[in-house]
Amino acid sequence: MPENRQDPAGRQVVLPVQTFPSIDTPGGVVPLVYLSGGPGDAAIGGDWSNRVVARDRKLIVVDQRGTGRSVPSLNCTEVDEASVTDSLAGATLQDRAAHEATALAACHTRLLGHNATRQRSSDCSQRVAPTRRATLRIRTCA
Repeated sequence: MPENRQDPAGRQVVLPVQTFPSIDTPGGVVPLVYLSGGPGDAAIGGDWSNRVVARDRKLIVVDQRGTGRSVPSLNCTEVDEASVTDSLAGATLQDRAAHEATALAACHTRLLGHNATRQRSSDCSQRVAPTRRATLRIRTCA
């Protein structure tokens, strides 16, 4: 789907979706769509099989823009990789700080041009809504 709905031919984003069947009641009830809080929380990848909420409904879990497995990712994997490498190498605190600064600069460069102003919850719910509104009858956030 387009990053900016006013520019459908522009940069595209991918929002991964994972579904889980009802635990207690098979079908018939309107599904629950879960948008993880944040900022930056991924919804996909959690253990939803023994959930306490929505046991009577199908559960639809969505990684919001920039989180989890969505594309483009706003995660600064460069920082995570530098931290792991430094930990394994036993780097000094001074070296860690320098490597983190380099990693943050690389992350910043990679993310240039991404329209982060479209990362509000209302935008996310409106992006999910077109794919589900007609069949699931779930309201979007205001």
